[in-house]
Amino acid sequence: MFRALILAFTFAVLTLSGLTSVKAQVAVPNIPLPKHLYTLEALAEEFRGFFRADIDNLSRTYIRKTAGIKAMFFSDADVTCNGQVIPPGQPVASLLQLVQPSPVRLVESVIYVGCNGTRALTEKVTTDGQNLKPLSFAQVLSGERTFSLAPNEFHRHVGYHDKDGQEIMYVDIRRKSTDETVAFFSMNGKPALRVTETYGPKESKLMYEMRDFAFNVAATKSNSTTSWGFATTTLTITVQPNEQIYYRVNKEEPTDFKTFKERFNMAVVTAITGSMKMGLQTLRTDLPPTTFVSTGGGQSRRVVEELKLALIQLDNKDTNAVRLLINTYLKAIDLDQIKIDDRRP
Repeated sequence: MFRALILAFTFAVLTLSGLTSVKAQVAVPNIPLPKHLYTLEALAEEFRGFFRADIDNLSRTYIRKTAGIKAMFFSDADVTCNGQVIPPGQPVASLLQLVQPSPVRLVESVIYVGCNGTRALTEKVTTDGQNLKPLSFAQVLSGERTFSLAPNEFHRHVGYHDKDGQEIMYVDIRRKSTDETVAFFSMNGKPALRVTETYGPKESKLMYEMRDFAFNVAATKSNSTTSWGFATTTLTITVQPNEQIYYRVNKEEPTDFKTFKERFNMAVVTAITGSMKMGLQTLRTDLPPTTFVSTGGGQSRRVVEELKLALIQLDNKDTNAVRLLINTYLKAIDLDQIKIDDRRP
């Protein structure tokens, strides 16, 4: 009887110990960073967003002819581009996608050729990881680009090269561990901004470290120069359970959001991503405009230009855009915003 009690007690202790061990192994989830914060993709959109829209609009503005991984764009009227008039039938722009596939390193390049037939810029992306897949050509034509790392990736370098092949700026992203990612935003080879995302069960952090920099870019008929001489600055956002958020400038005590945002907008948005946007805009001057400009004729001229654009979109099989335009016309007619004076016999 006594032996049976001992065995039962021993079994209970071992069972309890096992349950405790299992409980201890249950991982506490990391605290996510709120979506409204300026994470990597949001910062990249700050300097590249206009370019993504421009590339997407090439197919909406011009007649596109695609052959494999190359697309050429033509106009049915004269196009003034960078001080040069391009007549109908001649390409106003083209882009070419080059891919060097590898299971562990993928190199993708998109070469953008401008109105003068010379290279405007090249976007070169090197990604390290496992089972890597390049962007589809349809994604390239819509101007897409991913900066943040997927679970199967641990490093990505997105570089922007001028007409001479010189890398003028880049974003380099590296996963240091499962809970930490570091990105560098650099101009003329010098890092100007380091962004660190750190995740943990007790707190997660988003840290921006800024340094002084000088930046100059030259295109065929345009150039730009900028520099910022502010002292090294660190802005930190700490997120704790129950969405408690603390903002710090350098190592000072937590500050209010308004003060933090003012420093952030000046140092990060205006100075750094603003300068990178300026550099990309300078290179983009060798590409044609992506909107038609009406030179007269009022509302009738506007409708004519929109219908011309619709014909181009039909040639490019962009039926959704044409359908949207027709629905816009029908709604405008119903609201008496477009008046029709049909004098056909």
